[in-house]
Amino acid sequence: MCCECWDEKGSPRIDNERVRAAQALIAAVYEYKASGGNLHIALDDNNLEDEHLEFCSRQIARGGHPEDPDHCPWYTKSKLDDPDSPEQLAAERVCCDALMAMSLDERVSALAIWDGCWDLRDRAQAVDGLTRLE
Repeated sequence: MCCECWDEKGSPRIDNERVRAAQALIAAVYEYKASGGNLHIALDDNNLEDEHLEFCSRQIARGGHPEDPDHCPWYTKSKLDDPDSPEQLAAERVCCDALMAMSLDERVSALAIWDGCWDLRDRAQAVDGLTRLE
């Protein structure tokens, strides 16, 4: 997610266990593919709505193969030449399922943390500043 995209989504800064866990799961997905793998349209293109995650979920279930192999022959060929590993697919499944269980603002927050748009320390500093004011 670019930080401008985060701004367009309202710049949510939700900090809870689900967001922190999702941020770590996003990091695990990127350990396998720099492009976000089968979650590319969600993680790289900022399409975090349910219908996009459902599309990603179906692709993960098919082992990374596209729904219509004739739609984009070069992509199908690349998947046949370099198939996704079981470990990659497992990391993507866990991440996708976690994101689907979250609100849109939580998803946006988790991805924004991963992409460096905001830092959990920002929240800690703000809370510390408010405490000192009281």
